[in-house]
Amino acid sequence: MAEAGDTSDKPGCFGKEMKELVFMAGGKLEYRTGDAERDLHAARTDVTQRAAAYLLEEVRVEGDVHLRDVFALLQDNPVLLQVFERRHASEFVDETRSVDPLTFTGEYDPLGTEYLELFHGWEIDQETGEVAGGQRLGLRAVGFELRDDQELSGCEYPRGSRIRYAVALSPLAELLNLPLRVNDDVCLAEAFGGTQTAYDALPNLRVRPTLAQVIEGVLYEISLGGMPDERAEVVEKLKQASADEAGWTTYDSAEALLESMGLNTQTRK
Repeated sequence: MAEAGDTSDKPGCFGKEMKELVFMAGGKLEYRTGDAERDLHAARTDVTQRAAAYLLEEVRVEGDVHLRDVFALLQDNPVLLQVFERRHASEFVDETRSVDPLTFTGEYDPLGTEYLELFHGWEIDQETGEVAGGQRLGLRAVGFELRDDQELSGCEYPRGSRIRYAVALSPLAELLNLPLRVNDDVCLAEAFGGTQTAYDALPNLRVRPTLAQVIEGVLYEISLGGMPDERAEVVEKLKQASADEAGWTTYDSAEALLESMGLNTQTRK
């Protein structure tokens, strides 16, 4: 039994022993242990085929990881397809096999996407002061750092900022080859009267997510609207509906709404 104050079995600990789960390119999952004072990672074990046993472990994303790697991990683990059945994991894995993913070059595009980001999105109610958190990570597309001022859908973005897009309803083929990053910072949005301001990171508060949170965060966002064929129908209905019929008032057309979400605006060669 561990003595009081003994942290040797805690992930990421720099005491007697360090244990860490790492997700890498190709959907590879590695469990690392070592003496932090002598050899940071004395032992590295490939646990890709046993991912279900590590779902509740905190995970760090390392290296050149892309969205496609999450589906590679799912494909190698039938048990995970059952765990995430409610998020249509099997159907989206099948879609990754059937689509032709767009190539991502990383070339600067002021209206394009540089990477996808999983993030913690908490809210504070300005009327009550109550902070509402959650276990689910958000997933969004993050644009390049702007070299000049930009305007998009009536919003102004100054030089040096980044445009962030929703990715729900985006064709999976447009997302698979995008780099994937995890933001450990906890972001807090001010909620007042049902509206939100932009997310700002809380100082000195970082939370490394579990493997389950990373997988669920991806699947939850891309499955909004249902399974792959159902999502395509939702997009088509949005395009055909008028602003009044669809219930939005900020945009003049469905095209403008989809553009604000990053659909049909991101150039990936």
